[in-house]
Amino acid sequence: MFKFNKFIGNAICIRSCKKFSQVGQKKKLLNIPVTKILENYRNLFEKSEILEEMLPRQFKSEQELYEFFNLSRVSPMIKSKDQITLASINKAVNEPMWDLIDRGGKRWRPILGLMIAKYLNMNIHDYSKNKLLYSILGSTELLHNATLMIDDVTDKSEFRRNKPCSYKIFGKLYNLSLFR
Repeated sequence: MFKFNKFIGNAICIRSCKKFSQVGQKKKLLNIPVTKILENYRNLFEKSEILEEMLPRQFKSEQELYEFFNLSRVSPMIKSKDQITLASINKAVNEPMWDLIDRGGKRWRPILGLMIAKYLNMNIHDYSKNKLLYSILGSTELLHNATLMIDDVTDKSEFRRNKPCSYKIFGKLYNLSLFR
């Protein structure tokens, strides 16, 4: 059943990609392989560097960390300087997340979002005019990767994207000093 559903899902995706590639072509069909179309959308998303903007690879100073999280906006009762250290955030959040993101992945969520935006005649190549769109797509990608990390712990998985799971490399989050 799974193989059949996967086949149907892939067939639907290929048909959709071909249809999206023809938008704005005025019935002029392009003979571009679907994989190339998907790669172009993926490259467009990666070129925006929105993920680095949303979650820095590493916080370089405590000031940068406090400005990024700005916990005082959440509640004036939270005193982040007393509770969070730069090293613990970098070790517990940034390093594991970027380890998984750097392994690749298909980036289906951003690709689909960009295809829909293109279908709606948005100029997806102008990042500065569509920063909100790219921020939403980046959020979905970060959230997706975070849920994969949680699923790996829950399922006691061994590998993710041909490497040991993040918790195998970095440890389970509740074992890190940040959460003690």
